[in-house]
Amino acid sequence: NTGRCELIKKAGFYIEAEYKNQRSVLKFSDDRLDDSCFDTGGLVESDSGLKAFIYTERGVYRPGDTINLSVIARNQENTFPENHPVILRVFNPRNRKIIEKTIKKGSDGFYSFKFKTDEDALTGDWRAELKIGSNDFYYPLKIETVVPYRLKVNIESKEKRISLKDREIKATIKAQYLFGNPASNLDSETVVKIEPYEVKFDKYRAFHFTNQGIDFKIITSPMFESKLNKNGETNIKWQLPEIDKAPSGLRAVIEAKVLEKGGRPVPQEKIIPIDLYKCYVGIQGPKEKYVPIGSPINLKTILVSDKGEIVPDRKLNY
Repeated sequence: NTGRCELIKKAGFYIEAEYKNQRSVLKFSDDRLDDSCFDTGGLVESDSGLKAFIYTERGVYRPGDTINLSVIARNQENTFPENHPVILRVFNPRNRKIIEKTIKKGSDGFYSFKFKTDEDALTGDWRAELKIGSNDFYYPLKIETVVPYRLKVNIESKEKRISLKDREIKATIKAQYLFGNPASNLDSETVVKIEPYEVKFDKYRAFHFTNQGIDFKIITSPMFESKLNKNGETNIKWQLPEIDKAPSGLRAVIEAKVLEKGGRPVPQEKIIPIDLYKCYVGIQGPKEKYVPIGSPINLKTILVSDKGEIVPDRKLNY
């Protein structure tokens, strides 16, 4: 049997679920659960077999914007009766019903709702509920106040790639107002992170070039706090720490923020690859998802340069 629980509001620090001797905890502050192995498209199916594909023309709306929400309904025979009534209810983040509409005209299961929120509408996660016959379907709506930045921030570095022989990361943070003048005397905050990433080569997509036996923790520089000069610029410099191994590739991520006069930060990011290895070993696993105990496992290996070229006549231990 399958149990299901829907939580409309987030309250508290975490959710704890317990069944017999099993227990699971989910903190609200954590990132959302990984759904990469599930079908999370817009198609929703009810217990009766009625399907509804719900979509909007944008992902985020501002208070006062007009929202166009459409639905395509299909029954088990992949058809839908003409002019079947569909009810739309829209709830704000406080779970208060703001809008209710009914459409009685629809062709081939296609319905389109057009509605508008107030200029002072609450921002946050709204939800739309569609009632089709005895079936209810839900769709999330995001209403957010979007304020454009007044600054344009750039990060410039002479090095396109960083070698461990360089032992140093240099960058220039530049900011200017959108009308062109330099953003003089504004405060800036910059941090550099050394993080791993999985090296991939287009010619050898079936191979994995990551050593999962190596654990690499992200290295973070101190915070560089400085005031931009009259040209709207500031320079940063950081000595690379000692690094001897990584599971795959490494890169330097420069994260800069320039604070507008009101204190709101305008972020920018630049990624620079770090040349740690000259060659990478790739492994292609078996096609079978499960291998019976006692049966042979066929693994293919390959050695390529950091530019993705085959490296011949080398000895591999595995």
